[in-house]
Amino acid sequence: MKLATAFFLGVLCLCSIRTAESQSSMQDVVSLDLGSVTVYLGMTKTEALSRLSDKSYKVVQNKNDVIASDAGRYYTLRFKSSKLVYADRSWTENPDLMDAILGGLGSVAKNSTNACNVLHQPVSDPDVSGDRFFIVCGHRNLLVGKVRIGRDVGPTILESIGDITAD
Repeated sequence: MKLATAFFLGVLCLCSIRTAESQSSMQDVVSLDLGSVTVYLGMTKTEALSRLSDKSYKVVQNKNDVIASDAGRYYTLRFKSSKLVYADRSWTENPDLMDAILGGLGSVAKNSTNACNVLHQPVSDPDVSGDRFFIVCGHRNLLVGKVRIGRDVGPTILESIGDITAD
């Protein structure tokens, strides 16, 4: 239940972010490791599903969205015109939150070629509250936050590529 809540919190938080304009050339590949499967922006939906299937991931999909799971970890993929426009992975499976934060920051720093911006977006609603920081590095982002939805409170450390708001 906690993992599903953390996953939901991460996706909910990311719905409010739009990625910055990329200054990298079209030849740069922006990829993300989803466990043992690597995906990249622009990858076809057929290829992504094939890679996930080859590694025995469980997949639930609708027209544009795919939720994949492997060994209790969940990943979100979004497609537009059958091309990957967004993918994410959570770092909160690591029981040590400091290691999770450092792992996420290290991955973004290692894999981003763009300058980064840090955005602070606190949330205060009767049903949802929290403190969120978005580290936006072109097409690669990291969300670090703590969000409460109802009675559920959870940390969120979510690395993503692309733009979840792309329809």
